[in-house]
Amino acid sequence: MSSIIQNKIAPWNSILKSVIMKYKMESFRIPPMQLSTINHITQRPANRNVIFRGFVGGYKEQNFDLLDDEKLQECLKDLIQTSSIMLNSKLENDLLVISTDIRSNKVSQLKENPGCELCWWFPETGDQFRLSGNAYILPSPSINNNDFPFLMLSPYLNSSSISFDWEQERLKIWCNLLPEIRSSFIRPPPGQPIKNTDNNNNYLGKKLNAIGKDKNEKELIKNALENFALVIFKIDFVDRVQLNTEKRTTWEFREKEGNNEWTEVDVYP
Repeated sequence: MSSIIQNKIAPWNSILKSVIMKYKMESFRIPPMQLSTINHITQRPANRNVIFRGFVGGYKEQNFDLLDDEKLQECLKDLIQTSSIMLNSKLENDLLVISTDIRSNKVSQLKENPGCELCWWFPETGDQFRLSGNAYILPSPSINNNDFPFLMLSPYLNSSSISFDWEQERLKIWCNLLPEIRSSFIRPPPGQPIKNTDNNNNYLGKKLNAIGKDKNEKELIKNALENFALVIFKIDFVDRVQLNTEKRTTWEFREKEGNNEWTEVDVYP
C-alpha cells in the first residue's frame, strides 16, 4: 500500500516526535543515534554514536533544552555582548540537529560527501528509524561558512534565511550543553595521539560554564566556541520498523514542480 502526501512537514515527523515524547514522559533515557558517513580516503563507511539536539528552532518540549527562555536570553546576551535580544521564533520543521567539534573526522567527511544515514533504535518501544539524506556543517562565524546552504534550507523553516538567526541557534545549543560536554571543545583535536608530555588533567574530566565568570574562563569559552559547530540534517528518505508488531513503513521525498512530495509505502519487514 502506498500514498502520496503533500505537506510542509514530513509525515514521519510527528511519528518520530511521538516516540521521543513517550520516552520523555516515561523518563526513559533517549538513546543516541548512529551516524554513518563515508571516509573518502578509505572509501569505507565510518560510524559513530551522536546525540540528538533537537529540531532546528524547535519547541523546548520536543528538544532537550535545559534552560527556560529567560535564562537562555541571559546566556545569549552575555555571549553576544548585547543588552537585549529577541529569541528566534519557535518552528516546526524536519531539520534534525547534532553538535560536533569542527576538527572531528565526521566534519571533513561530510564536507567531502554530505550524504549520510542516521540509525535510531528505541528499545523501549521497539522502533527503529533509519533517516537518510544530506548533512551540512554550521561553524562559528569566524570560520568560512560559505558552504552552508542558508537559502536552500530557509523554506524548511517557513522563514527567510535573514529573519532566522542561525548563529543564535548555534549559541542556544551551546548554552544548553552540559558543562562536561562544553569542556571537550578546549581539548586537543579529537583523535590526536596523547603525548607522554601531555597533562591529561588539563583536558579530561573538566567542566566549562556556558558564560565566563572571569577573564580566563571567558577566553576558554571563546576558544571552545571556535571549535563548536552544528550539523544540520536534511532528510529525504526514512525507513521505520516496528519490531514489536512487525510493521515497516518507508517515506521518500520527491520535489515535483516545486512542491514537497512524500511517498509513503508499507513494506515487508
